[in-house]
Parts: sequence; C-alpha cells; structure tokens
Amino acid sequence: MKQSIGKIVTTLFFASAIAAAHAGDGNGAKGQMGGGDNRGSIGGKGSGQGGPSSDSTSKGPRYSGGSQSNHPEDGRGNPSWSHDALPEGVELGRLNVARAPAHVLEKSLAEAISSLDPSLYRLPSLEAVIQAISSGKLPDGSTFTKIDSPLENLALYKAILTDGKIGDGSRIVVNRNNTELLLAVFLGSAADKSIPITADTVNALSTILQVKLPAYISAEKLAADADQVRISILDAHSGE
Repeated sequence: MKQSIGKIVTTLFFASAIAAAHAGDGNGAKGQMGGGDNRGSIGGKGSGQGGPSSDSTSKGPRYSGGSQSNHPEDGRGNPSWSHDALPEGVELGRLNVARAPAHVLEKSLAEAISSLDPSLYRLPSLEAVIQAISSGKLPDGSTFTKIDSPLENLALYKAILTDGKIGDGSRIVVNRNNTELLLAVFLGSAADKSIPITADTVNALSTILQVKLPAYISAEKLAADADQVRISILDAHSGE
C-alpha cells in the first residue's frame, strides 16, 4: 500500500513539474522568441558559421554515470535520485522538469533532433553564441531557430553526458573542444530567465539526471557560462 502511494505521489509530482514548466513558457507550443519559451524562432533557418576546429576529432566523449532509464525506482516507488541529497536551497524553477520520467525526456530528445537547426550550436565560441542571441542573427547576417523548450534543452544536455553525441552525431559534432559550450547553451536555454545558474544548479541536475560532468569541465565554469547564456536570452526578450 505504501509503495502504491509513493508511486502515485511521484507521478503527480512529475506531472506538476512538467505542467508548471509549460505554463511558464506560455501555451507550451512552438512560438516566436519573446512570446513563449518552447521552440522560438528568430527569423528563419541560417547556414551557420564556425564549428569544430580543424585539429579536433569528431569522436564525442562518453561519460560514466549516465543512466538510460533516468529514474529507476528504489523498490519503494521512489526514483533512485530521491535518496541523493540535492544542494540545500538550490532554486531550479523550470529546470525541475529534469525530474520527469525517462520516456518524457526521450520523446523530447526525438522532437528536438527532428527539427534541430544546428546553426547556432555550431558557432565556435560562447561570445559568438551570446552575440547571435542578442542580435537575432548569425555572424554572416542570416537568421536561425533556437530551441527554447526546457524539456528539449535538458534532453539534449543529458544526451551529451550519456552518449557523448546528439542523435547520430551527423548534424552537430560533439567533441572535447565544444562539449562545455554546448552544455552551457542547452542549460542556459532551459533555465528560467530570472533565476541565476550556479554550481549548485549544475550539481543538482547531475544528481537528478544521474549523470557526471567529464573531468575537464567544472560545475563552476559550466554554471558561469550557462548563466551568461541565460542573461543574453533575458536581455533579448526584454528588448522586444
């Protein structure tokens, strides 16, 4: 009986978190940047600039700690991460959708990959990404479509940390040179515009998603870069 109640409570919590994220996004559908926070379009699709350096390999990293099941139960109806302490006082906002069951993130990943415009995500530096978000244009003057859905961004974030690639790896090459940048863009895009991203935010997500950052990326650096992305999105929306 206790196990059944635990399952019901956990299911209701996931549903509430997802509903809250969509409510924060407007109507939960695709929209223009500045209107909603699901997939926002900044003009049309651009050709993209930059990409991995010529001396980089196309092999993406694979990291320990990933879990395809995402939230296996502990035998009492609770997800496994529920026994791991999250950083005290961390405010996740719409990042709470990371608590969603595995099949929800898997569906969001498939949706993100199916309509992914790689232009923004192939830019070679954080500065270039922030400038593109701020101006609404790529360095060559073309426009692009950005992923705004928290579920889709977190699904892409998790895919990099579990598989070392996005989809089959053909549209966006993930390697040591751009892993931290991509994680920062996906995390900054998934977060609430008004809630700062800290190392505690990153560590909380690692616990919930059951993933680990590669040794060459610190939670502090990733948080700082993701927060710059968050601020650029906030500023872009404020200026509309």
